[in-house]
Amino acid sequence: MLDVACGNLRFERFLRERYPDCAFRVHAVDSCAPLVGECPADVRFRELDVLGALAGDAPGDAIEAPPCSLVVCFGFLHHVPAAQNRVRLLRELADKTAPDGYAIVSFWQFANSGELLRKARESHARGLAALAPCGLDASQLEEGDYLLGWQDTCDTFRYCHAFAPGEALELARQAGLADRVVASYEADGRTGNLNAYLVIRDAFSLPKA
Repeated sequence: MLDVACGNLRFERFLRERYPDCAFRVHAVDSCAPLVGECPADVRFRELDVLGALAGDAPGDAIEAPPCSLVVCFGFLHHVPAAQNRVRLLRELADKTAPDGYAIVSFWQFANSGELLRKARESHARGLAALAPCGLDASQLEEGDYLLGWQDTCDTFRYCHAFAPGEALELARQAGLADRVVASYEADGRTGNLNAYLVIRDAFSLPKA
């Protein structure tokens, strides 16, 4: 399995608890080694700035890992700026999916919550005002882009993209993966639709963009 933007290995713990009799071999990548901590013996962790790798000049080689039967990327696509980079990441995940394997990706749809959207708009306005002196121009952002606060701090902001309904499937289409999407659904949050999920099968043989 390959876990891109693995965070604190929460998904790996879930798998072990849910399937205690199964053995997993995991390749995990993220940019924060302290968050990962000490890895279990079956996890091979590589510290990697995925966004920086995506900005490189070698499509298909941003993430070093062998083809895996399961590739996951949860809670990360909304931090990837620019649609073209999100498309590239989808293709990268597809490229790492072994024949007959699956890639599963989540897309945060926080605008589906009126309360989250209200807070996002307030935080975004503060973020634009705070970062304008540093050279940030609102025209650099795309529709659905927001600057969200971080916990209770008043001067720390993170880039997040709110995926609109159907946007995940459109990205898959742009990535050349539309005919490989075997499932598309929404889940999470009290409304049950704060994340969209795509399940993509056997995309290993896709031509490079």
